[in-house]
Amino acid sequence: FVVTKQYDAVHKELKIDVKQTQSINLKDEFPQVKYFNGKVDIEIDGKIEHVWLDAKSENTYTFKLTDKPKLTNFDYESTWIKEIQFEKTFDELLYQFNYSKDILARQEALNELTNLGLKEATTSETKIKIKKEFRAVISGTTYWRFRNNVMAQLRKIINAPTEAIDKETES
Repeated sequence: FVVTKQYDAVHKELKIDVKQTQSINLKDEFPQVKYFNGKVDIEIDGKIEHVWLDAKSENTYTFKLTDKPKLTNFDYESTWIKEIQFEKTFDELLYQFNYSKDILARQEALNELTNLGLKEATTSETKIKIKKEFRAVISGTTYWRFRNNVMAQLRKIINAPTEAIDKETES
């Protein structure tokens, strides 16, 4: 799936486009379909929307919202076996990491933020923000296993060989 979203502030609508990009393997011995269909849940700022994915190359969903959403999570609780491309801003990833009701979406945001924290091109300000957010979750009350995963990812960022550690920001 390739998922894109756009918020229209004038009409107060969120539009989500979902493209199915899979291809049929003609050499596979098992029958395959060109496009999948079924129920998909989308989390938008803590509310779960139930939609139907039609068996076609592109599906579009429109939701009336008073404000631009901070969180849009396609396939809430990851019920579909899939590969997905869904570009999100740094702020959207942070919000998803901290506030999604879906622990798998929080883990996905954790992975994306860790990758960002490991990139040499990422600014030190952004890296400091990531570390701060990770530390807040580690010392919080969220699910213990998630806190453990966050701790492992924080270690990975702090111990990255390309990063010069600023002792003031690490305390």
